[in-house]
Amino acid sequence: MTFMRLRTRLSNSWAWEYRHRRVMVPVRVASGIWLVALTAILYGYGVGGWWGVLLIPAAALHFYVAYRSLRHRVQS
Repeated sequence: MTFMRLRTRLSNSWAWEYRHRRVMVPVRVASGIWLVALTAILYGYGVGGWWGVLLIPAAALHFYVAYRSLRHRVQS
């Protein structure tokens, strides 16, 4: 039951993001760039540690979702 509610909520949020992709694609790209820059800053000061393991995949996910949104727009 909980899984079905979560699935419905996630699909609704993805649908909202696809409807508002003109705003969301630049936001996703900007947040991906910020996460990569933050990782570089942290490693530049020598306090990176395990942050790269967390921040780089999050940035990659933002770039991937932005790419998929643009690709979905071209196909439709």
